[in-house]
Amino acid sequence: GKIAWIGIKEGDTVFKGQAIASLDKEKFEIDLRQAQQEVVATDAVLQKVYDSLPKDKAESFTDKVNRTEAEANKNQAYDDLKEAERQLRASTIYSPITGTITQLNVVAGQEVLGTTIIGEVADTSSKKFVSEVDETDIGKVSENQKAIITLDAFDGQTFESQVEQIANHSTTTTTGATAFEVKFLLENENQMQEQLLSEGIEVIEDKIINFNKYYWDPCKELI
Repeated sequence: GKIAWIGIKEGDTVFKGQAIASLDKEKFEIDLRQAQQEVVATDAVLQKVYDSLPKDKAESFTDKVNRTEAEANKNQAYDDLKEAERQLRASTIYSPITGTITQLNVVAGQEVLGTTIIGEVADTSSKKFVSEVDETDIGKVSENQKAIITLDAFDGQTFESQVEQIANHSTTTTTGATAFEVKFLLENENQMQEQLLSEGIEVIEDKIINFNKYYWDPCKELI
């Protein structure tokens, strides 16, 4: 469809559920009216079939075929109506989270597909702690493991954590080593500086794992 309206720009703060853009609704409204009319028409046909059924004897094979066909047509028309309603609702684009628009890829009047990424919104108040774990240690790590993180920059202070996600593919570190990014959930993340730090130790279920660096990754959602 065609983008009819965009109500945001990069850098804007948006709230979860806020309307931020809309497709041209004319086609969707036409489809909805046609679907509503089809429901009325098929319902009338079905009612006519019901009225024609004999009241004083068993339903014949022909009567059963006619009734079943009319009922199927009514059900299909109802399903088409629900889909038309869904398409009309989907023509308005809402922000999936509260955050800041960090990327906007379309302009008003532009034709887009269902797979087109309109933009990106990031919640910088909700960030994930991400570290690079060497490939020799990644086998000791699994999702949902409890972890205690100790950072040199905090003079040995520990932070309770849990492994949330392990990257499916490896990356090459600045030193040329092969590592995997691991995301952690932190209970006290507001106590930690939002900057890149080096060297630390993670104790994951009594397994000591060294990592090269960590950084903060804002919670992001594509629109």
